[in-house]
Amino acid sequence: MGRGLRFLEDLEDLLEIFLNFLAVLCLETALDALVTGMSTPPGWLWAPLGAALLLYLVRRAVGNLPLFLLAHAGIVWALFSLGERTPLPLLWQIAFAFLGCVYALHSVKIRLTRRRDGEGEIAPAAAAALAVCACFVCGYAGQEGGVSRIIGLCFPWLCGYFLRKYLQNFRSYVGMSRRGTGAMPERSIFLAGMRLVAGYVAGSAVLLFLLARTPLLERIAEAAGRLGKMCLRFLLGLLLSWIGQGEGEEAVPQAQEAGPAFAGLMERTEPPVWLEILERALTTAAALAMVAGAVWLLISLVRRMVRAFYARRGEKREFVREGFVEEEEFLGPDREKRERRIFPAGGAADIRVRRIFLKTAEAVCGKEEAAALRRCTARELSRFAPEEGKAEWGSLAALYEKARYSGERMTREEVREAGKLSRRILHTIK
Repeated sequence: MGRGLRFLEDLEDLLEIFLNFLAVLCLETALDALVTGMSTPPGWLWAPLGAALLLYLVRRAVGNLPLFLLAHAGIVWALFSLGERTPLPLLWQIAFAFLGCVYALHSVKIRLTRRRDGEGEIAPAAAAALAVCACFVCGYAGQEGGVSRIIGLCFPWLCGYFLRKYLQNFRSYVGMSRRGTGAMPERSIFLAGMRLVAGYVAGSAVLLFLLARTPLLERIAEAAGRLGKMCLRFLLGLLLSWIGQGEGEEAVPQAQEAGPAFAGLMERTEPPVWLEILERALTTAAALAMVAGAVWLLISLVRRMVRAFYARRGEKREFVREGFVEEEEFLGPDREKRERRIFPAGGAADIRVRRIFLKTAEAVCGKEEAAALRRCTARELSRFAPEEGKAEWGSLAALYEKARYSGERMTREEVREAGKLSRRILHTIK
């Protein structure tokens, strides 16, 4: 059943991608109905699903960071180029590129945080709200076909949602049964549940077919359109009434009749000179702060991306003398040590001491004995040091152990001392 459970996990990931895409398709349908009048071929709207599947395969298969990022950029560019064949090329190029960037950033985030338990689906409440808003927009635009499409998408979404929930509950049940005693009929339970899911899927398909063949779906679309127009008119009238409160009671009906053109008829007064100077100064300061923040975020993102991409969980090693557990050396800062930085680019003090020791050990042991770095503790590596540098090695190993295991804050003097000891050891072997 082990291979079967792994297949179920992969199937859950694919179902999450499919459910997320159905919610995105509602958004695309509303945009298409509002701008192009449902003139875009439906096949083009399914392009983000292919992008999401490709990004999923890239994240599972590619292990090289430059190739990983290049594949993501290529998929986003392919989506951007795909919009050229739509009725409004620029609009759909921007829309597809935005969706592609969202998919790509989400994929990179999952890979860097080493998540392997799922894609992270859009919450059902958020998907339902998105579908309702899309129905109102299509109804307001007078596109009943868009409302019908969104209502039709609800049925496969419900089928996929219930199937994913069943698979998730079944895997949890299998995990609990294996921790207990006795044999559980896992196969028969799984087949019985799948029969129920298949029955629900068949019933949904029949109901969707009946709705498509009867005028009920058209009436629902007309009702959604009327309701959407009423809501938008009410909100517009309420907004215009708030605008007209300062002009007296007579201005309110006039503003409501004027509609959107009312905003262009409002009188504008020239601001004073000091206000313009202050506005320009604040705008310049904000722009400089945004540029500096963007540069800092870019540097931090690249550093964290490289560290997180190549991070590996090390095998545990015993630290016999002090009773600690030695793990494979990893120089990335822990989350609780982010506030203990000597400099933004220099890293935490304990990380710098550990880096100095590791570089010294690699230089002393050489390529032939590089495997000893993971077999031996810090003090046991002293046998590779020259006789003249035994004392310096012991002091450097003590600083390394303090930096790694004590949990105390390292000082700048200790960092400098570690550097001096490292230079002495390297000088003796030359």
